[in-house]
Amino acid sequence: AQYDAAAAKATAAEQPIAAKKATAAAACASIVASAQATLEPTPMVKPCPQAVSSLSDFSSHKAMTSGGWTFNGINDGIQYGANFKGWAGGHPWGSMEATLKGVGVLHVTLENEHSNTKTQKNFVRLLKNGAEIEKLGSKEEKTINVPFVQGDKIKIDEHFGIIILKQFTATCYAPAPPRSCSAVTRSTSAALKGPNVAVASEGGVPFGSGSLAGYCSTTAAGEGKDFVANGIHCWKNINDGKLGNSYSWIPGHSGAFVGVRFAKRELIEGLRISRKGTGSCCNDRISGSYEVQYTTVENANHLTAAALWVSLGTFSRQGFGFEFFKFCHVMHATAVRITATSSGACIDELEVYSPSAQTQ
Repeated sequence: AQYDAAAAKATAAEQPIAAKKATAAAACASIVASAQATLEPTPMVKPCPQAVSSLSDFSSHKAMTSGGWTFNGINDGIQYGANFKGWAGGHPWGSMEATLKGVGVLHVTLENEHSNTKTQKNFVRLLKNGAEIEKLGSKEEKTINVPFVQGDKIKIDEHFGIIILKQFTATCYAPAPPRSCSAVTRSTSAALKGPNVAVASEGGVPFGSGSLAGYCSTTAAGEGKDFVANGIHCWKNINDGKLGNSYSWIPGHSGAFVGVRFAKRELIEGLRISRKGTGSCCNDRISGSYEVQYTTVENANHLTAAALWVSLGTFSRQGFGFEFFKFCHVMHATAVRITATSSGACIDELEVYSPSAQTQ
């Protein structure tokens, strides 16, 4: 009876909800237009064939499971049709999951229909690869736009909430060969708000061609945070999440490189470096030029052939603190590396950014 009353209330509010959806749709169109102007592959007009389009069929349990959805604990209040509705009866958690195909931006309209506003434990969430993208409280509805690549896992779960999935579509991009950039452009933190996919705590694996003698226990090339090397200027410091001179990389010879392999294939749009992200040392070691390259090769590292790296352009440095650079387009990559012309250049941390999820 409580849920019937809530449904009647939702029906009565149909026009305001429709207005919200229209506003969200307009905002989505603006985001998609911007993405289409900068994303590397050519955008497709229709949803991803045999992927997201099959996941948007909510007509029956058979249609949803054959389309790619798996359900865990959702066993009550289930409704199929234009929208999907359901929750876990008798226990606190229920969820539904799917694996995505292709590359693009996912558009999800989601509502938590539960009317209990007395506890923060009542929510519905959208997650990508286990990371929370959005949490909806009681009677909250949002349209969420999430960049994705092949193999990303999407999960919708509820904790004493009621899931209503109203839209699950995508703007997808046809595969294209890797494309180089003529230059990276100076940017700002405001323009690069997405997650740092290079940091070691997120599975980023450092690698490098060498380090400065006397300030690293070995000058050898290698990969991995567990590589046997210790010192304040070793290549393995490049993505440890620590800033300052004592946690930096100095190449020791001209033409050396340092890089990070991502935990998985990622969409990337820019990076940040610094000489002294924190502390007072030092106002030096920013001379020369720096070439940024990326690859789509699996398990890329210091041994990956030069021919398999694609240039994103070069830049010079103007300051000792944080400097942000944006690529000429968004691309998917498995790793990024930077080659320095100066043997004495110093970088205390490399951050590489994926496009941020957008919410209306």
